[in-house]
Amino acid sequence: MSNVVQFPAKEKALWDAVVAGVTEPTTRAGATEDQVEKFLKQFKPTFEKFLFEYQMKLPSMPESLAAEITEEMNKFEKALQDYSAGLVMERLMREIETFDWRNS
Repeated sequence: MSNVVQFPAKEKALWDAVVAGVTEPTTRAGATEDQVEKFLKQFKPTFEKFLFEYQMKLPSMPESLAAEITEEMNKFEKALQDYSAGLVMERLMREIETFDWRNS
């Protein structure tokens, strides 16, 4: 087992969720495809500020201890991803509210 714990960015899956979460309701509400694309292009730099990737190298240790630490770090990773996703969605809703849909 490697003693490197990775925090992989799940940016593609999260961005796909943002796109789907914006496209369907806004087009149903009357937004054009161009308006949605303009909104997403404007929002993407904000979205990218929430992303990060980090690797932690653990010192040599017994396998059982490394496994326990890895398990806890995986729990932390999941909690951090959930928290970040919540922040992204909160910001997304604010951006949707303030976007000038009529003049775009």
